Amino acid sequence: MINQRHSIQKASLRLKFPSEKSARKWQDEYLRTFRDQALPALEEVLDDFVKDGQTIRLEHFHIDLGKLPPGLSGLALTEKLKASLARQLAELIHGGGFTGNGVEILSAEASKMKALESFLLTGQLPTAAAFYFKEAVGKLWIEAPKKFLNTVRRAFQKGGAAVLRRMAYQLEPSLLAEMLDSLLPATVAAELRNLWQEVQSLKPFFASTLKEPFWIAAMKAGLADSPSPGKLADIFFRELLWQTRLLELDDTVLFRLLPPGMRQVAHQEEHFRFNSAPDFQSETEYIYGLNAGIILLHPFLGSYFQEFGLLKPAGNEFSDRKAQMKAVYHLHFLATGQWLCPEPQLSIQKVLCGLPLHYPISKQFYITATERGESEKLLQAVLKHWNALGNVSPDGLREGFLQREGKLQQQNGGWLLQIEKKTMDVLLEKLPWNISMIKLPWLNELIRVEWG
Repeated sequence: MINQRHSIQKASLRLKFPSEKSARKWQDEYLRTFRDQALPALEEVLDDFVKDGQTIRLEHFHIDLGKLPPGLSGLALTEKLKASLARQLAELIHGGGFTGNGVEILSAEASKMKALESFLLTGQLPTAAAFYFKEAVGKLWIEAPKKFLNTVRRAFQKGGAAVLRRMAYQLEPSLLAEMLDSLLPATVAAELRNLWQEVQSLKPFFASTLKEPFWIAAMKAGLADSPSPGKLADIFFRELLWQTRLLELDDTVLFRLLPPGMRQVAHQEEHFRFNSAPDFQSETEYIYGLNAGIILLHPFLGSYFQEFGLLKPAGNEFSDRKAQMKAVYHLHFLATGQWLCPEPQLSIQKVLCGLPLHYPISKQFYITATERGESEKLLQAVLKHWNALGNVSPDGLREGFLQREGKLQQQNGGWLLQIEKKTMDVLLEKLPWNISMIKLPWLNELIRVEWG
């Protein structure tokens, strides 16, 4: 699924049979053929209509296959569907039908900028793009810096402080510094670069502690509508002081870096407002994410999180927001054996930990040797209980079952998690615990799981 270029959020097949008897006989067969053969084969048809890098979004698309003879083979159904799709797309394109009607055409560059804006506002990217996040953002900055900055400004106007935090958390300091060189007067940009060097020269703990507050403050100054270098510097230092206190960090080291006049700045009478769109607008929206198979470990997660003090004593609530963030990375580690990763790869894990989907997630977390050991013990415990896997190793469990793509959707007041199908899924029948309906103690909603 990682190499899939095209995304179909929802596909439905409507069949009308002459009798109830024939419906019972053929319905399941047609559905299996449609799901397992026809839909995957549409990739090559769609490739023919999309220029390199271009994105075409269709709000809905209806294909009438006409009358189908009983017992139509899977190959014949697939070819009929491909031919109908190709004909209707050609009519739309050559007939000038791509105007309005829920259709959007974006050039390669416009598509990338839209993805960047979506990431800054929501933390999400298409599944394949999530793997190459760092490289893609850096390349986009080099290719179109002015449009890149305009996209950042537009996202900041919509998302406010959340966008600042996401940039500070997820983008490389070298990229942020280059952006500031373009956003700020040369004197202010130079001062901030010098101050960043001072921050980096501090002891590792303090340098790490001040990294994210520094870049939040720097980007706020860079995006401020003020032509005055003095005013921009004031915005930066006030925001840096505020972020340090907001995150309950020790600001004594910061005070030594501040200009004398700023050391007397009173605590600002404002509060961080998480300004972003609601996580979901309707039950028709989906989250596409990686490592969705982590839901297999649900019976073990409560004690696992409590072992590290991430949950309150009752076990039904996280200790604080930082604990939720670290829990997200623990789920990623359990599934991959790797610790930190770009935020777009963590969408499903954020939901499973009760973290608002659009909440920016920090990378300032580290895993200890003890935590690594406990994680391996958890996977060994799963293997011990799941006898059907035989001599599979923890990494085999990860690769075989945990590292699956998934699709998450709100449904009937709960969640529906649909997980990528593989041939080895027959072993799920031997799993000694339920994986179809799940209730995590810290979530109010039930999670219904469909494999394949």
